Amino acid sequence: MTITNHDVLAGEFVATSALAADLQAVLVGLLDVQNQAKQAHWTVVG
Repeated sequence: MTITNHDVLAGEFVATSALAADLQAVLVGLLDVQNQAKQAHWTVVG
């Protein structure tokens, strides 16, 4: 059996702890922006 690119890509991805921490920080930032936009919308719309 030969190994194809599909076989290699099908493996499980394991993120480093640094990547996980960075992604968590981005998620927190995006959720904060979402909440601010929602509040601004309701302030304008009523």
